[in-house]
Amino acid sequence: MGMDKVTTLVALLALTSWSPVAPQTLVKDSLSVPCPYFDTINITGGVFDDGGNILFDGILYPPHLFGTYDYEMVNRTTKYSVEPHIRGCICEIKQNCIKYCCPKNYVYNRGECSEYRASSPILLDVSEENGDVMENVNVEQRFGIVYGKPCGAMYALEPENFETDQFELQYSGTLKLVDDAPRGKNEYCIARTIAQNHTEEHPEVHTRIFVCFPDQENAKFVIYPIGMLLSVPFLVVTFLVYAIIPELRNLHGKCLMCYVLGLTVGYTLLSLIHLEVPPSNFICTFMGFTAYFSFLVSFFWLNVMCIDIWWTFRGVRGIQRDADRKKYIIYSVYAWGCAIVILSISLTMQFIDAVPDSMKPGIGLESCFLKSEKLTEFFYLYLPVIILISINLILFALTSFQIRTLQKETAAMNKGDSRRFNKMEADRDRFSLYLRLFIVMGVTWTMEVISWLVDPKSWIFYISDVCNCLQGFFIFMLFVWKPKIKQLIIKRYRSYRGLPVSSKASRSSTRTSTSHVSMAATTSINRSSMKANNNSVSEKSHFMTEIGD
Repeated sequence: MGMDKVTTLVALLALTSWSPVAPQTLVKDSLSVPCPYFDTINITGGVFDDGGNILFDGILYPPHLFGTYDYEMVNRTTKYSVEPHIRGCICEIKQNCIKYCCPKNYVYNRGECSEYRASSPILLDVSEENGDVMENVNVEQRFGIVYGKPCGAMYALEPENFETDQFELQYSGTLKLVDDAPRGKNEYCIARTIAQNHTEEHPEVHTRIFVCFPDQENAKFVIYPIGMLLSVPFLVVTFLVYAIIPELRNLHGKCLMCYVLGLTVGYTLLSLIHLEVPPSNFICTFMGFTAYFSFLVSFFWLNVMCIDIWWTFRGVRGIQRDADRKKYIIYSVYAWGCAIVILSISLTMQFIDAVPDSMKPGIGLESCFLKSEKLTEFFYLYLPVIILISINLILFALTSFQIRTLQKETAAMNKGDSRRFNKMEADRDRFSLYLRLFIVMGVTWTMEVISWLVDPKSWIFYISDVCNCLQGFFIFMLFVWKPKIKQLIIKRYRSYRGLPVSSKASRSSTRTSTSHVSMAATTSINRSSMKANNNSVSEKSHFMTEIGD
């Protein structure tokens, strides 16, 4: 059974080889601008007065309600860099805004805006706060107007043809549909359209309201961080179990605790960030860098676990079992040290003025985590992740080969002893391990990287996101929800309460130590009758027995 338990450990390491990056989210504004992009209009051509205000199109913008933007946004999901320009917070001044699908004096047909000289303003009925309806209101005088399609896929309301398309434009700029939730200005737009049967000489122009189709991505933006938060309690329980029970605080248990700690902190902070919890710029920046560091720590400790299991089966003799503390110190210096080095590089790049903005991580500037640019995400996150995952894959392959070799050597040593080795069971366990290792590790993290590269919206990538959200549950089931761990918890509880420990719990909790004595005796006998190379096999078998229970 030792081999079965070791292969379970290898499968878990494979299971957790995924990219801890939240899915593609709605783009966010830089934290240095006075108001959200979608609440502004371009006022670059405005006139400054002596007080520092800008007069544009008859509206006066005070200094705190305009700023320089070096980006534009499209459809709430795309953000790209442009030449710096001045934008004014029209929705702050007018209080209530609506959105035109196209710029003024344009018509919207077949998804495109084309220039058209309109001779009359757009008139719509508006429902006032007291419930009265004002008919034929000039919306450009009543509301602030912002421009652009709010989403990629929209449909036109036709209230003259469909009862369900009846709408009410409220005084706040909100659109109320029949039996539907109110739509804000970023969920619909107003446009002039030309009728399909129009003639060039006498075009027939209508005013239409276009509403966004339900955006399945919106649910993902909320479900993903909540899913990560639901995973946190399982991680916390796993950490506490291994911290409280002395028998589990061996080298492998300590490595697992460090890995789980990194995931716990990273999951919690990243979830809060995507739920837009941080109240200030400083807290936002602090949480962003802490989450970034935590994920780096988790990846390096995962790499340590892979190195350790490979080292064990390779039979390296430089550090023996009685030097686990020294080994743990070396691992800690490597894992924490590498994460600190990468964090230091990121902090330096972030706060050195000489570094171009395109090379900054953008944490606390455009968002509380890495800015949504391919080069930035690749350099600061995906590059170290891909390198570590590649190393882990190589180590998994080498370890699998060593396990197979060890099984053959162990079978030769114990030929005829069915109590210690059952070839059929080992073959079945090995096949199960390799299948899980390939499916879980290969598919999960590969889909993560592909989703980052191509930015898909296909349903298949939701499967990957769900698996990522369940990482805490998977770790709990594989490392805590086991008969031996449950017996150790019962033993610890009874000891804490001063109750006698049952013989069953005592036998279960001392299995590791007895297997150590038993295996030591076996090793002594083997050394007297076998060659030196068989000693190495015995030591590896001892390791498998110890961590397998």
